[in-house]
Parts: sequence; C-alpha cells; structure tokens
Amino acid sequence: MPTEVDARHAAFRIAGPRLIAAAIALGLAGVLCSGCFDLEQTLTLDRHLAGKASVTVAFDVDSASAVRVKVLHIQLGDERPPRATEFAQAKTAILKAVPSPSSSELDQSKHNIADGLPKGVTLIDGVLSNDGVKVAAAFSFGFDDPSKLSQVQVTGALTTPEDPPDHENPADFPFGGLRVVDEGTTVLVTCAVPNPIPLPDDAAQRPAAEVGAAVEKMADLFAGLRFGLKITAPFAVIEHNATRKDGDTLVWEFDTKGLVSMTAGQSKQAIRVRYQK
Repeated sequence: MPTEVDARHAAFRIAGPRLIAAAIALGLAGVLCSGCFDLEQTLTLDRHLAGKASVTVAFDVDSASAVRVKVLHIQLGDERPPRATEFAQAKTAILKAVPSPSSSELDQSKHNIADGLPKGVTLIDGVLSNDGVKVAAAFSFGFDDPSKLSQVQVTGALTTPEDPPDHENPADFPFGGLRVVDEGTTVLVTCAVPNPIPLPDDAAQRPAAEVGAAVEKMADLFAGLRFGLKITAPFAVIEHNATRKDGDTLVWEFDTKGLVSMTAGQSKQAIRVRYQK
C-alpha cells in the first residue's frame, strides 16, 4: 500500500521545488488551464520527421499552496485541518520562488538550457507568465530528428546534486517518454504519461480494497492534475488511441482519475498512433 512517505515524494514531484524549477525554466504559450497542475505537450512532424515540439506547464497558485500544506501535514503526522496562515505562507513561498517574466534569472535559465540541447535541436522560444494567481511556462523547440527530444532537459542549471534530474519526470525531461519509430512504410509514435501515484511493487499481493482506498486518498492531492499531448503530422492515420481528432491533429487528454488507474504497462504506451508514410 502507498505510504505517507510515498505520498510526500509524489506530491512534491508535482507541486514542490521541481515544479517551481520547471516554471522558472519554461515560459508561457497558449491559454492557462484551470486546476492545480497542467502539463501539455505538442509535436508537429513533417514528411522527413523533422519538426517542432513544445511543452507548457501551468499551475494555480492557491491550489498548489494547498497541496504543499497538506503534504507537510502528512509528513509531520499532523491530522489537524490546515490553518489559513499555513496556506498564506505556502503561497508566499511559491510566488517568491518564481521570477518575474522579464527577470535576468529567466534569461539565464533559457541560455543554460539552450546550451545543453543535443545537436539538431534548437530552442525557439521560452517565456513565463505570473499574475500572482496562475503561473505558466512553456518551451518550444525545433528538431531534425524526434529521437533527440528525449535528451532535452529543461531544469538545466537549476538542478542540484541533492536533487538529481529524473528521466521519468516531465518537469525535468518533458519528452523523455516520447518514441517516434520509422518502420519503413509506417511511422509509430508512442509516449508514456506521468503517473503521480505509482503503485508499489507489492500492490498485487495486497487486498485490492486496501490499495484502492490508499490511492484514492492520495489522489485527492492531485485532483486538478491534467496531462495532454497533441500530435500533428501530414500522414494518413492507420490506428490510434487518441481522445479526439481535430483535422490533422490527434489529441490525448488525461485527468487524475485516468492517470492513477493505469498500470505501469498501460502508462508506457498510453499514447499511440501509427501513420502510413
């Protein structure tokens, strides 16, 4: 069964320092979403499999503050309802950690990230929006080979030795789970999606009701979590499992319930499309 420590680490992956680091490293693109935490990726391919990719991170400051306070109570074993002063302190800490959109710190982060990109991948833009209520950040890249996107790291110099980059965390490597395979006459695109509450290895040996109750309790912390991916390509679609289709664009959308209900195998290929070249 997931433990309180599991909950603490899972929540801080979403609403803790790593998310703030990602927000500093990224910038704004598109309309801000509601909820605690939103992560949206786009992938646009041409016939040679070169193209553009982007990632947008957005979060509601009040919701993120509430998550941090609740996680702290779990960490300390404090069963009392959180106090208004705790929410205010958490909000102040989050806003203090996010620079203004015109800050030199943001410019330096973009420079560091651009320097760390693999050959053939370029930074097109990176901006940050912070109105005190919502924070949003986005990166856009150009690439000559989509296989290189998995090497793109957005936290850059903000990562410390005590908190090493996590290849499974989209706040560190936003395209780490993306795979584009040229099969000759077809192209297979798959992408893993992040599960904020992965089940422990012994979950299968525990009573299903016990595991389900524990996951449901922790899922309350992530009620506003959303993940989305849009893929646009000039090929005919042979098969796909997208949520919906908009012209040449396939759209996948996942909320907390959908993410936490996936098995490890399902999450690795939650996004799948095969094109005819």
